[in-house]
Formats: sequence, structure tokens, C-alpha cells
Amino acid sequence: LSGGTPNTKNQDYYTNGEIPWITTKILNGDRIAEGEKLISSEAILKSAAKILQKNNIIAGTRVGVGKFSINDIDISFSQDITGLEINKEEINLEFLVYQLNSNVLQSRIAPFLRGTTIKGITKDDLLALKIFKPEIEEQNRISDKIGLIKKSIKENKLRISDSKSLQKSLINQIF
Repeated sequence: LSGGTPNTKNQDYYTNGEIPWITTKILNGDRIAEGEKLISSEAILKSAAKILQKNNIIAGTRVGVGKFSINDIDISFSQDITGLEINKEEINLEFLVYQLNSNVLQSRIAPFLRGTTIKGITKDDLLALKIFKPEIEEQNRISDKIGLIKKSIKENKLRISDSKSLQKSLINQIF
């Protein structure tokens, strides 16, 4: 699905909105669980904006090319984003988003970038990228292992941050 931005001059589209809407600005990390703004149903009806059902993939295809996230909520998005509907019987979402955000796949995107001012990738070029697709059981195993590694990294970064805070506090007490 292609995205769109409802006319920002029409405040009715953004007042009392109930549909989460994002730009690539907040498309960071493996998952998106909230919108940057809320837009109205009327904004969807009267603009190019569409809604991607939850548990699919959001892809930065213009500004923010190469950012991929799983949408944990039904969401709408700007024209810089493409929504990819995924067959969950064949693809583990976490496995796919880990792969899409990997350095290997990111390097494969670079040759497809088009444009002079704003670089982008077309939906067709994005869909033509070759990905590793083992059987779903293997995808699940790989995803679980990567999830554990990412959790361990996050916990260690938190410990390091806590240690630095303690160090700073101790230095301030001594001096």
C-alpha cells in the first residue's frame, strides 16, 4: 500500500483524529506501536492516505529509505512509506524485519535508489529484493535467537548506563 499525507491546512483531518499516522521520522526500531499524529476517517477518505492492518511491515521508501518496522497497530502513513502486507503462514514477521534491517540487505537497497534531490526506491524494486526464506519453523528458531541476542544487548546497554551514572555520582561525591 502506498501512503499519503492528508492536507495539513485542513484541521478537521487532524482534530479529534482516531487513526494513528506516521512519517519516517519515527520509523526507528523493529516495531511501531503508536502514531506520530492522529488523523480522522475523513482524512483517509479524502486523501491518498490508507490504513495498513496491524502485523505487517512498514517500509521507508523515500525519505528514510531502508527503515523497516512491524506495525503493532492499524496505521496510516505518509507517501514516504510503503505498507507491505505479509503472508504470516509463510513468513515470521520478526525474522523478516531483522533481515530487512540487516547490513546485508541495506547494502542491496543502495543500487536501487533513484532521484536527484530525494533518493527513493520503488515498490517494484523493493519487492524484487532477494531475501533468505527458510521453512517457517527455521524462521521461528532464528527469530527467537535474534530476539534473545537483542534483549541481551539492550540489558547490557542499560547496565553500562547505570554503571556510568553510578561512576559519575561517586566522582561527584569524592570531589
